Amino acid sequence: MDFALNTSSYVPLYLQLAEILRRYIKVQAQAGNAELPSEKMLMETYKVGRNTAKKALEQLQSEGLIYRVQGKGTFIRKEPIDYGLHRLTGFTEEVRYLGKTPSSVVLHAQVVPAPELAAKNLRLALAQPVFLLERIRQADCNPMAYHISYLPQNVATGFERVDWAKESLFRQLEQKAGIRIAWQHQILKPIVASGKLCEYLALHPGAAVLYLEGVAYDEADNPVEFKQHYFRGDVYTFSYKSTRNDSLRIQYNPEIIA
Repeated sequence: MDFALNTSSYVPLYLQLAEILRRYIKVQAQAGNAELPSEKMLMETYKVGRNTAKKALEQLQSEGLIYRVQGKGTFIRKEPIDYGLHRLTGFTEEVRYLGKTPSSVVLHAQVVPAPELAAKNLRLALAQPVFLLERIRQADCNPMAYHISYLPQNVATGFERVDWAKESLFRQLEQKAGIRIAWQHQILKPIVASGKLCEYLALHPGAAVLYLEGVAYDEADNPVEFKQHYFRGDVYTFSYKSTRNDSLRIQYNPEIIA
């Protein structure tokens, strides 16, 4: 990065530094390099204060050019993970499609009494046994999402013995339980990171998070999964496909995601 800051310019130093970093990102991304210099390195290289270095990186992050992983560093954001709301694919399939390596940190994989919201969406009695799968989902060892799934116990027989650090839930449902997911009902809304989300996703308090809540159904319209998923807002985009069909009638089911 052989550019210099102009201390006589009316342009704030952090914006000048951000522009230098934009040029650096363009070159490094083409070369296949992913990591940016740390705040400390920027301070030493350009003789600026911590606040200037921090604001420059925050500017690039707000533009979607970089993302930060707490405790690891700052990285060039290449192609974001696109979670297609119109596609019946899971995290493992989406990540592999982008040429990344999926993995998971398993927090819970056990039978528990169904909490109220899970019981309602799975059409079960309150506290009826369900299988809880709670994982931090990673792409190339970087935390991307925090997933909580509840499944009826009859659907998830033997699931507590599965190696969920490597396995896909969709694949286990299809291959082990013989259940094919036919359709899903999902809602998506923005929230801010706090508490355990900051720890699980390596985010600072107040960072943007996308919260997805939904129910997956089999071909007989039986609910087989209630999900609560949290995605890092700086590395995810969500897309969906809309079609116009005058004959289509959408029926609202008040039992879903109430």
